[in-house]
Amino acid sequence: MKKMTTRVFCESAYHGDASGTLAPSCTFETHSKTLHFSFLSLALLAASVSVRAQEPLFHAPFDNSFTAHTVSGDLEPAAKQGPYIFEKGAFGNALKVGAPDSYLLYTAGSGLHGEEGTVSLWIQPEWTADDGKFHMLWMFLGDGVFNLYKFGGGENKLNFLVTGRGQPRDQFVIVSTSIATWEAGGPHHLAATWQAGLLQLFVDGERVGELSDPKLLLPDVRPGDALFIGDYYHPGYGTQAGLSGNADTLIRDFRLYGKALTTAQIAELAGVK
Repeated sequence: MKKMTTRVFCESAYHGDASGTLAPSCTFETHSKTLHFSFLSLALLAASVSVRAQEPLFHAPFDNSFTAHTVSGDLEPAAKQGPYIFEKGAFGNALKVGAPDSYLLYTAGSGLHGEEGTVSLWIQPEWTADDGKFHMLWMFLGDGVFNLYKFGGGENKLNFLVTGRGQPRDQFVIVSTSIATWEAGGPHHLAATWQAGLLQLFVDGERVGELSDPKLLLPDVRPGDALFIGDYYHPGYGTQAGLSGNADTLIRDFRLYGKALTTAQIAELAGVK
């Protein structure tokens, strides 16, 4: 067998990649053949990894059970508020959240990372976007807040709200998008991601909003903090008098990831090809 030697050369110059990140260019010299690559190409390769290779930290299928599968084992809700049934929807069996003020409460510590992550879920609303009501879908409440909800009071918007650790709860940032074209009974895939300096919101596999701020503060997640799924009411972060949701929502395949998934990975979860 012929012995093969490899030498590595990295240029001192730097070249900006498409995202604005500086990446050194390197050369591998192997035997008589030279292979060129950059750290950007490796990053693009990593970004193309299927979402199936990413294990969710928290996964509640809601096919016929309240059980959530987490990295620490199966988890049952710590509390249930309101009537619940499992009903067949457009995307299979799902949890039907009765309204108003109807939710499941789980502990967040084993399934949520404050510094980076993704929430993904399917919903089938039995309401229209112009009903003037709040509809809460998901909320983390601890030292900071994550909140995914449909706004009431005449604004037909889906909002992803974040309050950072140590901040008063009346100080927050929001990424939002219009859902004025939604119709009752239509299924939708929703996702939101967070990481240092960046929040993103996705509907049906498409990125519909983002907020970029290097000073962005994110929540601090501690064991035992509250994670709500459904129409949870909380003064200041929930429904207001006369605006609470009065129609049901089907929820299925609720997931939390410890990484901010890529646009391609979220499109895969949404079934977009």
